Amino acid sequence: MFISSIVVCAIVGFLVCWGVIPLILQFARRAGASRDKCFHQTNAQTVPRFGGIAIGAGFVAVLLTAIYANEATVPRDLLSVVLGSLAMF
Repeated sequence: MFISSIVVCAIVGFLVCWGVIPLILQFARRAGASRDKCFHQTNAQTVPRFGGIAIGAGFVAVLLTAIYANEATVPRDLLSVVLGSLAMF
């Protein structure tokens, strides 16, 4: 993988995460899926619980970009690792 492919994947991952976060925040506020202030939190407002979805979306976007940039087929063992990672997510 060339350095340009790595830079493109990093930019795509950043943009996807940056674009998905406001949507998740809006959805969580509307759905009321926020964590109330607990004894160990110092936040003044409630904290949405769906923040990791943006990271998962960025991961999938980087994976698809890397596959497209290299124009290669995905080996079966790599696919199983990626699907297992998403299942744990």
